[in-house]
Amino acid sequence: METVPTQRLGFVDALRGLAVVWMIETHVVHICLSSIWKTGWWYWLVNLSNGYVAVAFVFCAGAGFWMAIEKKGTINFLRVGFVLMVGYWLNLPSMSLHKTLQDLPHMLPLIARCDVLHAIAFSYFISFLFIFSFRRIRRSYFLFGILTLAVFFTSPLVQGLSLPLPVFFSSLFSPESKFPLFPWMGYFFAGIFFMGLVSRSENKKKVMIWLAVLSILIPWFLYHQPWILSHIPHWNDLGHASPGHALFRLGGVVFLFALFYFLPPFSFLKNIGQESLFFYVLHLLIVYGGGVSYGLYAFIPNLATPLQAFLITLSVTAVCATLAHMWHAYKISSPRQARQVITALVVLFGIVYSLTP
Repeated sequence: METVPTQRLGFVDALRGLAVVWMIETHVVHICLSSIWKTGWWYWLVNLSNGYVAVAFVFCAGAGFWMAIEKKGTINFLRVGFVLMVGYWLNLPSMSLHKTLQDLPHMLPLIARCDVLHAIAFSYFISFLFIFSFRRIRRSYFLFGILTLAVFFTSPLVQGLSLPLPVFFSSLFSPESKFPLFPWMGYFFAGIFFMGLVSRSENKKKVMIWLAVLSILIPWFLYHQPWILSHIPHWNDLGHASPGHALFRLGGVVFLFALFYFLPPFSFLKNIGQESLFFYVLHLLIVYGGGVSYGLYAFIPNLATPLQAFLITLSVTAVCATLAHMWHAYKISSPRQARQVITALVVLFGIVYSLTP
């Protein structure tokens, strides 16, 4: 497999950092804001912006995959496996193996549910298989552009199928999962395609300007084209992972991708982006809690005013950002000790989870 050295591009980390920070607002508004405030033009704008958050997160993971594969020719399978493990850990209904096994028939669909970390991890593995089959990576990003469209346009069909698969496999495709591979794998493939297009270009600024323009014009044109509306099933049907909706959201993220290339480096967002897994998991535990903790959802469900939701968002962001920056600094100054801390936490969780009645 041919490898092409590349320099890590910090603007991708900054965009990923913005995505995980904006996730806090998305989740706080979803669970804390009173339903009487979920009306009006301002809430429509907030809801519209929230629709780009997870897309940007998955897109940046795809871009990061391309940078890693271009630099090293492979990926860190151990890290990707760890991401997948964390995803299933977040799905656990309790901190007790005994209770989990007792309720296993009922809880298995919840444990197996494909969330954003699962979608990213499985997309990593699938993308590497395509890269390995292609052998030469110099032009392989074009393949992922084709795969992006293929995933988007087949998502309504795949989600409409009833596949007799084991629950852990069927959850990857079921619309009952929050982030099934169809269409979410398409956003990952798109990140690979656009990052490859930019990194292989001799005039990156010119490419980014064109991407910024086309990312607005093309989705708008496709979304309002009468022939498409009348001939492509589920084009605008949000309940069936519509291709039109997927391209519309992808267009907004590609615009941000191009915009961040021209903006000055945001060290605050860049550091958060480099610790996006830490930030993502921590904010979920604070906001939602779950089997491993009690979150805000247990105390203030749908009770907050817009001002209170704003202050909660700022507070959670401050806590997560502070701890993420501390962890980032510790990893840089003591990388070996940081790996030992992660290993110790995994072992500790295994012990507590196994022994808790």
